[in-house]
Amino acid sequence: MNKLLHAGFYRFKKSRIYAVCLAGVLLYCIFVNATQYFNKVKYGYELTVDPLIFNFLTMIGVVFSVFIGLYVGTEYGDGTIRNKLIVGMSRTGIYLSNLIICTAGGMIIIITAYILNIGLGIPLFGTPEMGAAQFAVTLLNGICLGIAYISIFNMIAMINSNKTNGAVLCILAAFAIVFIGILLFSQLSQPEFVEHLVMKNGESMLETVKNSNYLSGTKREIYQNMLELLPSGQAMMLVNHNEIHPLRMIAYSGLVTVVTNVIGISIFRRKDIK
Repeated sequence: MNKLLHAGFYRFKKSRIYAVCLAGVLLYCIFVNATQYFNKVKYGYELTVDPLIFNFLTMIGVVFSVFIGLYVGTEYGDGTIRNKLIVGMSRTGIYLSNLIICTAGGMIIIITAYILNIGLGIPLFGTPEMGAAQFAVTLLNGICLGIAYISIFNMIAMINSNKTNGAVLCILAAFAIVFIGILLFSQLSQPEFVEHLVMKNGESMLETVKNSNYLSGTKREIYQNMLELLPSGQAMMLVNHNEIHPLRMIAYSGLVTVVTNVIGISIFRRKDIK
């Protein structure tokens, strides 16, 4: 395993696509902070730093899908995985070494983005409104959802021998996860009551009625748990300050991580690698 990690990190440090992904996330963070500060000054908006710190998490899945899909895909394309097997490396070790390397790269991106957003956001918008303990747990929540994303994309890339197919499937999976998260979040964000304009005694007036699209009861619980299970759903909840259950979401991220790795290793160990 040590040899696999040493060789993997050496190649990872030279990855141009990873450097582009890291730079892209940091530029995005700078752009969001600058734009929101401009709006605050020009229009007098009252903004808090809390959602800005986590804003980049809404697009981190797409970023991870790109660099993981191409990094792991290159291992297949260059014949590196086949060569590792020839010299006696175990399949589980190969799988886990790629997971560790991709996780380290992903954590560098997330932690660097946190530091940048905190360094820019606090001077511009003030200290976070949430307490220190909640803030720390929320930061951890973002890291855990990132690891869940990485596990998903590493599984997809490792079980696809074709570099192009693996990279494309990772990116499509990222957009699918985001799209499903948006749908679930939209449904859960429906207000319980809405106002309709009605006519009474020849006069128009507003009447508060029950929203037919509002989810309640068991159905709402199912949708809520599905949203919290998705890394994209967790990111949306963190950014939009919805009522969140950080420990439950961390547990869900752990579940996604374990399940995807067990499935990925099981398939990779039986995979015919030419």
